[in-house]
Amino acid sequence: FDLPWAEGMRSSAQYQDLTFWWGGRYVVFSTGGQLAYGPSDASWAPRPLLSSALEPSTVCDTDPTVSPSGTVAFERRINYGCYDNAGVYVYDPSAKTVKRVLTDAGQPACSPDGSRLAFVRADADGKQQIFTAKADGTGVEQLTTGPGYAANPSWSPTGKRIVFDAHTTGDSTDVQTTEYAD
Repeated sequence: FDLPWAEGMRSSAQYQDLTFWWGGRYVVFSTGGQLAYGPSDASWAPRPLLSSALEPSTVCDTDPTVSPSGTVAFERRINYGCYDNAGVYVYDPSAKTVKRVLTDAGQPACSPDGSRLAFVRADADGKQQIFTAKADGTGVEQLTTGPGYAANPSWSPTGKRIVFDAHTTGDSTDVQTTEYAD
């Protein structure tokens, strides 16, 4: 099936970072730096996930990931052009609030039970590495080290392992390998 074109969005851009939400009933994704959601059966057009008050036009939100409780973690970049990383934010649909839980972080991934986040952050040498934290942003731990950089963490279904892209050079044109962190 094809999702209909989203309505009420700031721009018309391709759908990226799609993930199921609320047990597969909906999909959440980013399009043009804005988060959207729609039914997974494509029965109506997707619409903005966040109100303009929670997602002003000066931010770019990408990389949504969802927890079993329905919260949505995502990467937010700020300022016009969206070049500055503000961190990982969490949207609570019950309270209709957005809260920053991690600074200088991106590409979040919720653990299967929703208690932890895996994410990417620069280490002391400026290399992008994989870190984990509790879902509220506390208890940050660095998982990977090395001369290359890491990207796109994803949890195993058991929540015991994380798979990620490992780059051996400073750009993304090298051959990528997938590695696991326990």
